[in-house]
Amino acid sequence: AEPGDLRDRLLLVVGEHARQHDGLAVAHGDVRLHAPGPEAGNGDAAADGDGDRLIDLRDLALDLGLDVAASNFYKGGKYQIKDRKDPFSTKEFIEYYKALNEQYRLYTLEDPLHEDDWKGWSALTQELGGTTVVIGDDLLTTNKERATRGINEKSCTGILAKPNQIGTVSQAVEVITLCKQAGWQIIVSHRSGETNDDFIADFAVGVGAHYAK
Repeated sequence: AEPGDLRDRLLLVVGEHARQHDGLAVAHGDVRLHAPGPEAGNGDAAADGDGDRLIDLRDLALDLGLDVAASNFYKGGKYQIKDRKDPFSTKEFIEYYKALNEQYRLYTLEDPLHEDDWKGWSALTQELGGTTVVIGDDLLTTNKERATRGINEKSCTGILAKPNQIGTVSQAVEVITLCKQAGWQIIVSHRSGETNDDFIADFAVGVGAHYAK
């Protein structure tokens, strides 16, 4: 992402081709998404040359999520995004998110504010937490003490849990259990520098995560 970018835009599959497995939303195996041309007809997706089933994007209900990583463009108590000349105050940035939500119906909003803007997080969650999953990653760092503060201050409604961020599987499970008890959504995620080992998917299912990223 460029400086001042909202880092990631996520398309979330919530249609009939997603299933629930121990609370984890996952896509069916051996499935790839494709966007057909205008000449294509409706109906079940065909298989490609490799035998994988192709799912027509038109058959899916897709929601939008944002991973903002707002700490990256927070300077001097303001949020400077590249699409706006003047920086936002925390209050103005929350209003900006409210406008985005009205237009795009955001399903998730990850790291929307600076990692130490605790009052701002609480204010934003009060405004949007009823309809949008407000996810703490940089805010919480899979850390028990920060997660406890987030719960007490109602800073968010979900946590991005990364086992190798806190250090051990046991510590990650402890934080996830704490957040589950608070009624938060659990999103298990990889972290930069990991291998292609599929343990993270097994871990997500094992802890009963709501989502995997």
